[in-house]
Amino acid sequence: MITKVTKVYKNHLGDVNPWSRLDRETAFKVELECLNRLNINYVNIYDGKEFHFPELIHSDASEYMFKLSDCGTGLFWLQNNITISNIHNQLDCIVWNLQFNNIIYLDNHTSGKNLCLNAAGIISLIDFDGCVIDGDFKSPIMEKIFIEKYHGDISYYYERLKVDMYDIISNNSYINLKH
Repeated sequence: MITKVTKVYKNHLGDVNPWSRLDRETAFKVELECLNRLNINYVNIYDGKEFHFPELIHSDASEYMFKLSDCGTGLFWLQNNITISNIHNQLDCIVWNLQFNNIIYLDNHTSGKNLCLNAAGIISLIDFDGCVIDGDFKSPIMEKIFIEKYHGDISYYYERLKVDMYDIISNNSYINLKH
């Protein structure tokens, strides 16, 4: 397994993330809880071979650092053509696991920076500090985003997340979809 340090929390404006309004310690704890849940409770609902999230290898709360498995390249930085097979199965698996673990993922950038692809065309979702776990919104801005964008409807949210991820992936010029 290839590993690399993929996340070290830096000081943001006054130690608060400008997007989520979470302080560094809270954001770290949210991401750690999401990664733990996804790593422990992961179920591949199709073939059991693909893993669609970073594997947590080590965390250091004193340094606000994670050592994670390498999930490939973020879509925003792709520079080589990659073919994705069974995209709908992969996206269903991602959404199913988020839902099963009671995680609302609010950091789905249209740029694709939080969606990764490896050379085999396996999709992974990364960056979990902007998540809601068990309906516990850690900041009013995150709750406002959920209500405004998804009308506070959790079922609509999960449906929309899959559609949004598909749109981001299918609109990337380096990606070939094999149906």
